[in-house]
Amino acid sequence: MSCTPGNGYDDVRITGRSVRWEAVLGPHDWIKDGAPLTSSCLSYQVRTGWRMEAQPGLARMLNEGILSDILVNDVGGSIRAHRAVLGARSPVFTSMFSHDLKEKKESTLDISDMSIGACRAFIGYLYGDLRGKEFLAHRSELLRAGHKYDVVELKRACEESMLNDVDTDSALDGLHTAHLYVLPMLKSFCMTLLKDFRKMYEVLEDFHEFMRTADPDLVAEVKANLQTNNCG
Repeated sequence: MSCTPGNGYDDVRITGRSVRWEAVLGPHDWIKDGAPLTSSCLSYQVRTGWRMEAQPGLARMLNEGILSDILVNDVGGSIRAHRAVLGARSPVFTSMFSHDLKEKKESTLDISDMSIGACRAFIGYLYGDLRGKEFLAHRSELLRAGHKYDVVELKRACEESMLNDVDTDSALDGLHTAHLYVLPMLKSFCMTLLKDFRKMYEVLEDFHEFMRTADPDLVAEVKANLQTNNCG
């Protein structure tokens, strides 16, 4: 089954490790020409079609505040949410709700270091209800949130998305971001672009400034990487 736009995959949803096209299928779509479901088709249905039935339910819980038990306060208002969902997606939230902290005592969670749109996109992601356009619009803030609250899948989705955008002009910024948020794939790619593809010579002035002002540990890592190349 092809998973390209126009084959029923007309919506992009960010649900876990990466950006994925998802089909909106009904139960009859799994039976072709009267043939019964095979075990492999059934397995695929369990992994995709049936799981999709749960996602709208979670989104409805969030959007309608069904049986909510905590208020998430952002700079523009409050979102009614559920400790169990937030805790299941983030060990940091689990810890907050498990100890005698403000979040547990007052049933509130303050997220004041994100824009309104980014905060709501972040909470939406935790409920499996983040659209591709929202993800791209708030990716840098979502990356920070994923790092701060240890949402590994969100960090990975941001990293994989950023890999597609790195070029000569953005490689140094990408290297800084990768070091700050511990993104090994992005760091390796930026290093390779600058060193092996010799793109550092196209931005030599910026590279020297980067080496003067960047985090000392990152500078040392870049120097070691370049020396290894020269020794080879």
